[in-house]
Amino acid sequence: MDKAEFREAMSDMKIQLSEAELTKAFNCFDRNRDGRISYDEFLTIIIGEMNDKRRILVEKTFKRIDRD
Repeated sequence: MDKAEFREAMSDMKIQLSEAELTKAFNCFDRNRDGRISYDEFLTIIIGEMNDKRRILVEKTFKRIDRD
């Protein structure tokens, strides 16, 4: 997802961030600095010990916020 999609996702989830906070959060996810958050980058940030139930929830969440 790109930064606009990330902004929209944060808004959809009722997470209010300033532009500076949004940029900082986006950059944390965009580890390779290509201007997009890939599924693997998304997982890298939120991963912990993931059982099958948690992995399914993460996949559903990502699909919900990734609009393309």
